[in-house]
Amino acid sequence: MEQNDTKDIILTEEALRIHRAALVVDGHNDLPFKIRIKGPSALETLDLMTNQPEFQTDIQRMIKGGIGAQFWIAVG
Repeated sequence: MEQNDTKDIILTEEALRIHRAALVVDGHNDLPFKIRIKGPSALETLDLMTNQPEFQTDIQRMIKGGIGAQFWIAVG
């Protein structure tokens, strides 16, 4: 028998207030890697202003999640 421990997440007004007051930093992002895999032409067709379901990043979700900063590293 499989147990389902998932519960609905309830965001209280206090939690939302704290989230909005904090600087939310995305320290793990797959966008540069995904673009590298897709090749240079991905930069010509990628529109981060629209939903990008195959990536972890698009502007709509960053705004919705309150992301205030993001950093990437480059390994050569």
